[in-house]
Amino acid sequence: MTRVLEIVSDIRVKPKGRPRFFRGIAITDPATREFESSVKKMFRQMCPELFSGPLEVRLECYFKRPKKTEFSYPPKGDCDNMFKSVSDAGNDALWHDDSQIVKITCSKSWADEDGFKIIVREFLY
Repeated sequence: MTRVLEIVSDIRVKPKGRPRFFRGIAITDPATREFESSVKKMFRQMCPELFSGPLEVRLECYFKRPKKTEFSYPPKGDCDNMFKSVSDAGNDALWHDDSQIVKITCSKSWADEDGFKIIVREFLY
C-alpha cells in the first residue's frame, strides 16, 4: 500500500530568497528562515513518521486576489522558488532529505485566502 499525506495550510508561501554572501558564507534571508521554521514546525506536528525512499510531491500555492491587478495569474514569485522553500522545510520533518523527491508538481493560483496544499506520496516505479 502506498503511503500518502495531504496537508492544507493557511500560511502564505514565501519563495526561497537568494542567499547573501558574507565573507564567502551563504546566508539565508530572515524572512525565508522564518517561513521555513514555521512550516517545518507544522509539518512535524502533522507527520509522526518520516517518509523514506523515493517520493512524489505536489504543491499547490494559493494567493488572495487583490482588488486590482493587471495579471491573470498570481505574479509573486516563481513556482520553483516556492517549491524550494517548502521542500527545504520538509527536510527532517516530512522526509529525511529533499533529494528523495523524484517527481514534483507545483502550481499557483488565485483563491479567496492565502495558503498552500502539499501532497506527499511514496513513488513506486
